[in-house]
Amino acid sequence: MEIKTLHDQHVHTLYSVDSEALIEDYLDVAIKKGCSYFVMTDHLDYDLPSYDFDWIADYQKQKEEIALLNKKYQGKINILQGIEFGYKRNRIKDIKEVISSVNFDVINMSIHDYADIDFYFKDAFERLGVNSVISMYLDLYYEALCSGIDFDVLSHIDYAYKTALQVQPDLKFSVHEAKLKVIFEKLISMNKTFEINTKVQETINNKEHARYLLSLYYSLGGRDITISSDSHTIDRYLSSFDEYKLLAKQVGFDHLCYFIQRKKHYYKI
Repeated sequence: MEIKTLHDQHVHTLYSVDSEALIEDYLDVAIKKGCSYFVMTDHLDYDLPSYDFDWIADYQKQKEEIALLNKKYQGKINILQGIEFGYKRNRIKDIKEVISSVNFDVINMSIHDYADIDFYFKDAFERLGVNSVISMYLDLYYEALCSGIDFDVLSHIDYAYKTALQVQPDLKFSVHEAKLKVIFEKLISMNKTFEINTKVQETINNKEHARYLLSLYYSLGGRDITISSDSHTIDRYLSSFDEYKLLAKQVGFDHLCYFIQRKKHYYKI
């Protein structure tokens, strides 16, 4: 199935601890932008080192709200439910239980932290060394791919890299190309989708970095990508999509992937 209008596959609402955005406010924006679908992917993160509580959205309550909103907005937009989980090796069973308890439309897999390291903050990079932390972070992504947790999209592979740049501004992600290749080859073999996260890209603010990632993935045979905003506020919905669609097309990609009921659909670019 080909999707005729673009929509965002990585979006957070007030069901996530780090967002106060109302679903209906997003819907107003999505409808104005001509989207046929809207999906939210609120957090599932256990044992966060920077917090003394887990980030777990109330997915059942959210599902009930979605059902009501789908009636209210019938004929205007279709509202879907997704999830973004943060991989934890000691929480694999818990993660599997949550993602199997709800019929999610899309499942995004991320790495946000490990043990006492929060990859959002630069202290670990300063304490342990930039390349040491990035190497550990990429090893975790590969471990997550091999964990047996089902998912659709590998999200923001360069999440930790954007933080590392605060400590070492001249750092090139390509220093870790061997590990990136292993991750991409595994991802491709699993028929999963690679995300270009515009929130991360806007922070890094270097189109050549994004071009490098897309080109490396493409050179290994990867063809399935999604462009996602990782928005936590309505003003970032579909942020920078035109720029990164153009970049993806320049690299050689001719479509983006989107998910409805965990089935892969396509949007031509």
